[in-house]
Amino acid sequence: MAIEKLYTVNEAAQVLRVSNWTIWGKLRKGELRRTKIGGRTVLRESELKKLIKN
Repeated sequence: MAIEKLYTVNEAAQVLRVSNWTIWGKLRKGELRRTKIGGRTVLRESELKKLIKN
């Protein structure tokens, strides 16, 4: 099993070159799936790749 990189909302926004608000909007609309770790929202690298493909 490969370990997947996790991104905070801020990191994901930087990688995708969008604002934090864009990421939060996509989470709210269900376009991105979040993972909660200790109350923090993180995004899996595979979720970001799916978003890029679409």
